[in-house]
Amino acid sequence: MTSSALASATGAAGRSVARIQRHQLRPTSAAAEASFISPRYLPLLVLLAVAGVAWDSQWLFPSTPASADPAEQTVLGSARRFVPFAVVAREQVSPTSFILTLKAPANKLPGVASLWNVFDLWCVEVKQPQIQVAREYTPLPPPPDAAADEDDTLRLYVRAVRGGEVSTYLSRLSPPSPDGAVAGDTVELRGPHGEFDLGSRLGGRGDRVVFLAGGTGIASALQAAHAVLPLPRAPSMTIFWAVRSRDEIYRGGGSLSPTNPSSPSSSSASWWNWSWNPFSGRSSEGPGSWSGIRAEALTVGTEDPSPVSRELLALKEKYGDRLDVRVVIDQEGTAVRDSDLAASLTCRPGGPETTHSVEGCRFHSQTAHLGMVDGAPNAGKRGLFRQSDCACSSSATSAAPGKNVFVVSGPEGFVEAYAGAKVWRDGGQLQGPVGGMLGALQRKNPDTLKDWIVLKL
Repeated sequence: MTSSALASATGAAGRSVARIQRHQLRPTSAAAEASFISPRYLPLLVLLAVAGVAWDSQWLFPSTPASADPAEQTVLGSARRFVPFAVVAREQVSPTSFILTLKAPANKLPGVASLWNVFDLWCVEVKQPQIQVAREYTPLPPPPDAAADEDDTLRLYVRAVRGGEVSTYLSRLSPPSPDGAVAGDTVELRGPHGEFDLGSRLGGRGDRVVFLAGGTGIASALQAAHAVLPLPRAPSMTIFWAVRSRDEIYRGGGSLSPTNPSSPSSSSASWWNWSWNPFSGRSSEGPGSWSGIRAEALTVGTEDPSPVSRELLALKEKYGDRLDVRVVIDQEGTAVRDSDLAASLTCRPGGPETTHSVEGCRFHSQTAHLGMVDGAPNAGKRGLFRQSDCACSSSATSAAPGKNVFVVSGPEGFVEAYAGAKVWRDGGQLQGPVGGMLGALQRKNPDTLKDWIVLKL
């Protein structure tokens, strides 16, 4: 074969291979249809995409309440997820505790102020974003001098605990700088979660509330005072506030001396210790010593009160003798004694005698509270209480139902020491039987708590 013929054959072969390659790369009509969306499906896909955005938007940016529940008709309750709140203020209470003021994001829905009309006691979850854990915190109620434009703020009373993931995280948060050069931090909240409905338990006959608060548990006591003191039947209230140091009560520690030198002075007896025995410092005085409460009184006119004491004193000034506030200080060896509790359980002179509850009434029977979770039976919401839910109302007696209420709030060891431990069952905490110091008083005198409902937070 000559060179010209060879070249001609080679060129023909190359063109043939190129045609084969182009043929292989060109998709068939079936493949083309599989590779592209048919125009007739585009309207359907666009409709689905728009529906998906609208569905997600009702959670991210709710414009109208999705529920008739008033707790969900707020910027916090409607989201059903964690909502970012801006830190707008921080006030130091003691070297280890502080109050954070948080502002809700702008939204067409009402602020969080309406939640105070839904619950007596309630809390929110606070998320620690680095390790994705959450803890419950009880908001402080609005101070007596709160402005109307503060209805979108919440205040949390926090004590930084060594090893506490969330409290340590919160201790690092700051509001914006005064000149605005440094932006403030944000914190994510979820809730609200209702705790117990006090008004429904007081009913028409209960006229006394005693609240035993340990540390920042005073936030729940302030919520209770905010809820029950304005009631038309004018119940009275005693608050015992147990703190680690006097700094929590007075700025700089104050100068008042303890009024109970016979109380335990050893730090090993501290109620902050899980194993503390509240009876270790009990005096041997007889029943005659139960005629009055001996714990130190917080009185109007106290010099330089802490921010929390200032709010307690404002309530005391407003309601007078109907509110009695007593303080005990761990570092000074003072504690709430059994004689203090016995005196506080004495009904107010001239007050109505409370009725005996129908066994099993979920509002007025202590037995029915044994297996109850926080907030039951009406999720802590006043509006969900119905008279028909109270078994006492359907009983033969014509007397109005109602009980006095004793509440304990604080660290687990504190609650256990005074009212007995809560019980874990099926992954949740139940109230459990009344124990601790209150249980001992009841064993000594079975009628001690017959007109009382004991609640543990």
